Amino acid sequence: ALVESGVISEDSLIENTVKSLQPTDILINLGDNVFGTNTNYKEFIWRCKDKIGHNGKMIMVRGNHDKRSIVSYLQDGWDWVCDGFEINKYMGYNIKFSHRPKQVDPERIDDVNIHGHLHKYAEHYDGHRDAEAIVDDQHKLISMEWLQYRPIKLEMVLDCY
Repeated sequence: ALVESGVISEDSLIENTVKSLQPTDILINLGDNVFGTNTNYKEFIWRCKDKIGHNGKMIMVRGNHDKRSIVSYLQDGWDWVCDGFEINKYMGYNIKFSHRPKQVDPERIDDVNIHGHLHKYAEHYDGHRDAEAIVDDQHKLISMEWLQYRPIKLEMVLDCY
Protein backbone atom coordinates (compact mmCIF):
# COMPACT_ATOMS: atom_id res chain seq x y z
CA ALA A 1 0.00 0.00 0.00
CA LEU A 2 2.84 2.41 0.79
CA VAL A 3 4.54 1.79 -2.51
CA GLU A 4 1.30 1.90 -4.44
CA SER A 5 0.29 5.20 -2.85
CA GLY A 6 3.43 6.85 -4.18
CA VAL A 7 5.09 7.41 -0.80
CA ILE A 8 8.26 5.77 -2.08
CA SER A 9 9.18 4.05 -5.30
CA GLU A 10 9.62 0.29 -5.34
CA ASP A 11 13.18 0.73 -6.55
CA SER A 12 14.02 3.03 -3.62
CA LEU A 13 12.52 0.60 -1.12
CA ILE A 14 14.58 -2.25 -2.54
CA GLU A 15 17.79 -0.17 -2.70
CA ASN A 16 17.40 1.22 0.84
CA THR A 17 16.91 -2.24 2.27
CA VAL A 18 19.64 -4.00 0.32
CA LYS A 19 22.22 -1.26 1.06
CA SER A 20 21.55 -1.62 4.81
CA LEU A 21 22.08 -5.39 4.95
CA GLN A 22 25.28 -7.20 5.82
CA PRO A 23 26.25 -10.83 5.28
CA THR A 24 24.86 -13.02 8.09
CA ASP A 25 22.11 -10.51 9.00
CA ILE A 26 18.69 -11.76 10.00
CA LEU A 27 16.05 -9.59 8.35
CA ILE A 28 12.74 -9.58 10.25
CA ASN A 29 9.86 -8.12 8.29
CA LEU A 30 6.86 -7.20 10.46
CA GLY A 31 4.27 -7.60 7.74
CA ASP A 32 2.30 -5.83 5.05
CA ASN A 33 4.50 -6.93 2.17
CA VAL A 34 2.55 -4.97 -0.40
CA PHE A 35 4.35 -4.28 -3.66
CA GLY A 36 2.86 -2.82 -6.79
CA THR A 37 4.15 -5.64 -8.97
CA ASN A 38 5.03 -9.27 -8.38
CA THR A 39 8.29 -8.76 -10.29
CA ASN A 40 9.56 -6.13 -7.84
CA TYR A 41 8.45 -8.21 -4.84
CA LYS A 42 10.50 -11.17 -6.05
CA GLU A 43 13.43 -8.89 -6.89
CA PHE A 44 13.30 -7.56 -3.31
CA ILE A 45 13.46 -11.05 -1.83
CA TRP A 46 16.25 -12.34 -4.04
CA ARG A 47 18.41 -9.22 -3.76
CA CYS A 48 18.11 -9.33 0.03
CA LYS A 49 18.94 -13.04 0.08
CA ASP A 50 21.93 -12.42 -2.18
CA LYS A 51 23.23 -9.68 0.15
CA ILE A 52 22.88 -11.62 3.42
CA GLY A 53 24.28 -14.84 1.96
CA HIS A 54 23.78 -18.41 3.10
CA ASN A 55 24.36 -17.57 6.76
CA GLY A 56 21.76 -14.81 6.88
CA LYS A 57 18.03 -15.41 7.21
CA MET A 58 14.83 -13.65 6.19
CA ILE A 59 11.85 -13.91 8.54
CA MET A 60 8.39 -12.69 7.62
CA VAL A 61 5.74 -12.00 10.23
CA ARG A 62 2.52 -11.90 8.24
CA GLY A 63 0.50 -8.70 8.41
CA ASN A 64 -3.17 -8.02 7.80
CA HIS A 65 -2.46 -7.39 4.10
CA ASP A 66 -0.48 -10.63 3.67
CA LYS A 67 -3.34 -12.94 2.71
CA ARG A 68 -1.46 -15.81 1.09
CA SER A 69 -0.52 -19.08 2.77
CA ILE A 70 2.69 -19.53 4.72
CA VAL A 71 3.81 -22.12 2.15
CA SER A 72 3.43 -19.64 -0.72
CA TYR A 73 5.66 -17.10 1.04
CA LEU A 74 8.24 -19.80 1.75
CA GLN A 75 8.17 -20.68 -1.94
CA ASP A 76 8.86 -17.00 -2.71
CA GLY A 77 12.15 -17.29 -0.80
CA TRP A 78 11.46 -16.34 2.83
CA ASP A 79 13.35 -18.62 5.23
CA TRP A 80 10.65 -18.58 7.87
CA VAL A 81 7.08 -17.24 7.83
CA CYS A 82 4.85 -16.94 10.89
CA ASP A 83 2.15 -14.84 12.51
CA GLY A 84 4.45 -13.82 15.38
CA PHE A 85 7.29 -15.19 17.47
CA GLU A 86 9.23 -14.64 20.68
CA ILE A 87 12.89 -14.48 21.62
CA ASN A 88 13.67 -14.86 25.30
CA LYS A 89 16.55 -13.13 27.04
CA TYR A 90 18.07 -11.21 24.15
CA MET A 91 20.00 -8.30 25.66
CA GLY A 92 18.02 -9.01 28.83
CA TYR A 93 14.60 -8.71 27.13
CA ASN A 94 11.83 -11.14 26.30
CA ILE A 95 10.76 -9.91 22.87
CA LYS A 96 7.47 -10.57 21.12
CA PHE A 97 7.60 -9.81 17.40
CA SER A 98 4.19 -9.24 15.83
CA HIS A 99 2.46 -7.30 13.13
CA ARG A 100 -0.34 -5.93 15.28
CA PRO A 101 0.53 -4.69 18.78
CA LYS A 102 0.30 -7.47 21.39
CA GLN A 103 -0.24 -7.27 25.12
CA VAL A 104 2.77 -7.83 27.34
CA ASP A 105 2.88 -8.39 31.09
CA PRO A 106 3.12 -4.92 32.69
CA GLU A 107 4.64 -6.53 35.80
CA ARG A 108 7.61 -7.73 33.78
CA ILE A 109 9.52 -4.68 32.62
CA ASP A 110 11.82 -6.90 30.55
CA ASP A 111 8.91 -7.91 28.26
CA VAL A 112 8.81 -5.97 25.00
CA ASN A 113 6.55 -6.08 21.94
CA ILE A 114 8.11 -4.96 18.66
CA HIS A 115 5.40 -4.51 16.06
CA GLY A 116 4.39 -2.85 12.82
CA HIS A 117 0.83 -2.36 11.57
CA LEU A 118 0.29 1.29 12.52
CA HIS A 119 2.78 2.65 9.97
CA LYS A 120 3.09 6.42 10.36
CA TYR A 121 0.02 6.71 12.57
CA ALA A 122 1.71 6.23 15.95
CA GLU A 123 1.05 9.84 16.86
CA HIS A 124 -2.66 9.02 16.48
CA TYR A 125 -2.81 5.99 18.77
CA ASP A 126 -5.94 7.28 20.49
CA GLY A 127 -7.98 7.03 17.32
CA HIS A 128 -6.68 3.69 16.07
CA ARG A 129 -8.69 0.53 16.70
CA ASP A 130 -5.54 -1.31 17.86
CA ALA A 131 -4.48 1.41 20.30
CA GLU A 132 -5.55 -0.43 23.45
CA ALA A 133 -2.44 -2.61 23.24
CA ILE A 134 0.08 0.22 23.14
CA VAL A 135 -0.42 2.41 26.14
CA ASP A 136 2.97 1.85 27.77
CA ASP A 137 6.70 1.87 27.18
CA GLN A 138 6.83 -1.87 26.53
CA HIS A 139 5.77 -1.49 22.90
CA LYS A 140 7.94 -0.34 20.03
CA LEU A 141 6.42 0.52 16.69
CA ILE A 142 8.73 -0.08 13.76
CA SER A 143 7.47 2.39 11.19
CA MET A 144 9.19 2.13 7.83
CA GLU A 145 7.90 5.63 7.07
CA TRP A 146 9.80 7.02 10.06
CA LEU A 147 12.90 4.98 9.19
CA GLN A 148 12.96 6.25 5.60
CA TYR A 149 12.33 2.68 4.44
CA ARG A 150 15.57 1.30 5.84
CA PRO A 151 15.97 -1.62 8.24
CA ILE A 152 17.00 -0.89 11.81
CA LYS A 153 19.22 -3.05 13.99
CA LEU A 154 17.43 -4.79 16.85
CA GLU A 155 20.04 -3.48 19.28
CA MET A 156 19.12 0.08 18.33
CA VAL A 157 15.43 -0.62 18.96
CA LEU A 158 16.14 -2.10 22.39
CA ASP A 159 18.48 0.75 23.32
CA CYS A 160 15.42 3.02 23.21
CA TYR A 161 13.98 1.33 26.32
